[in-house]
Amino acid sequence: MAARLALLVSSRRSLPTLQPLPPPRALSRIASLLVTSLLAVSFLSFASNASPLRDASPLPDASPFPDASPLPDVPYDQQQPIPEPLASLQSWQSLQNVSSPSSAVPPASRLIGAAGTAHLPAATLLGADGTAVLPASKLIGADGTPGKVFSWGSYKVVQRSSIGGPMFVFKVLPPRPLLLWAPATSSPQSFPVVLFQHGWATHNYWFGDMLKRVVSHGYIVVAPQMYPLIGLTGAIYEMKGSCAVIRWLKDNLKDWLARHPILHRRTKASPDWSKFALTGHSRGGKVAFGVLRELFCKSAVAIKAQFLLDPVNGGGERSSFKSGDSVLTYVPNSIQVSAPVAVLGTGLGGSCAPEGDNYKEFYSDMVGPVWKFVVPGYGHADFFNNWIGPGITFISKHFCKNGPARKPMRVVTGGLMVAFLQAKLLGDSADLDDLMANPGHSPVPISQPVTKP
Repeated sequence: MAARLALLVSSRRSLPTLQPLPPPRALSRIASLLVTSLLAVSFLSFASNASPLRDASPLPDASPFPDASPLPDVPYDQQQPIPEPLASLQSWQSLQNVSSPSSAVPPASRLIGAAGTAHLPAATLLGADGTAVLPASKLIGADGTPGKVFSWGSYKVVQRSSIGGPMFVFKVLPPRPLLLWAPATSSPQSFPVVLFQHGWATHNYWFGDMLKRVVSHGYIVVAPQMYPLIGLTGAIYEMKGSCAVIRWLKDNLKDWLARHPILHRRTKASPDWSKFALTGHSRGGKVAFGVLRELFCKSAVAIKAQFLLDPVNGGGERSSFKSGDSVLTYVPNSIQVSAPVAVLGTGLGGSCAPEGDNYKEFYSDMVGPVWKFVVPGYGHADFFNNWIGPGITFISKHFCKNGPARKPMRVVTGGLMVAFLQAKLLGDSADLDDLMANPGHSPVPISQPVTKP
């Protein structure tokens, strides 16, 4: 009997062992992970569709006058954008307190596309009081004088990102994500190159509307994204990153333009490295100036001009904290620069561009050649696009002091930059000399510009 029982026990199949249910704390953790994953997927899905980092199209603008409306069935290099005033005549007069220039509405032929369709309804050419808006061909300064550098240039703009597109166009991936804007041409043509450094806790695409105005005048502009979030890495890291980006662009920018499946169909532009400028906003201005001075790295391309947008030397000797990466000496006329520099400041910088570390110290420290422009009625964040993302737009408008609108500041900044680059890269100083002698030619009031030779 015992043998039979032993045989029965040994021959029966073993039943699967049931696992105990996880405790309530484990269940809550699993639920939290699932919710977090869903939120992350939703955010990435939104960002991939809405963020200009992914082969972006122009961002929306509050003005009814688009910076450049694409014309149907016309080659890119033959499309003529419809220049626009900054706002209706009534609102523009309220900002500048100037009388209405006597001008007629542009000829109807200029409003008709190749397909015979009108681009703008006639009503949009009239102000609230029924009078004609500023001439569509040129923007008008405070004294009624037109200034071509403040208008949209003659080129359409092609825009692409180094991420979210085909990677095979790169022999070596760029050291930072890049946004590229280039003039659209159907025949081979070389253009000056401008590298733009964004500031602390900002993103490169926030400045797209302003930079595209520069590109429309015949410049290739590249803007690296130096870090993914707030930027706790410090300015030295960004200076070395900027030098790495310059080295990569020198070796790869021409191929990027020529090999990209969309870029090479829309433009035959190529970089002219004999005409290279470096610019930046806020801490990006500090980074650009540090690269120009070769404090922590050396540019692989000779910098021929620099334009700084409300630069801030955060962490300098006069800051509440010392970061050890100051680019200033705080001694007047102590820094001899190797290229002409223009410094653009704002009158409403406030805590975002604090006294003692802002554009005034940059201009004061340099021996020259250096130029200084100041827009008194606008603030540190007025260089941004109107829309930079949900929530962020609201924060940016309340964290820093602001002017009455952002678009006028973007237009005057683009115009001043074009005038300066024309003079220092292309040898055409007519517009810069005119603005130095007649600041009223700017469509936005600016203080009397000054210079140190």
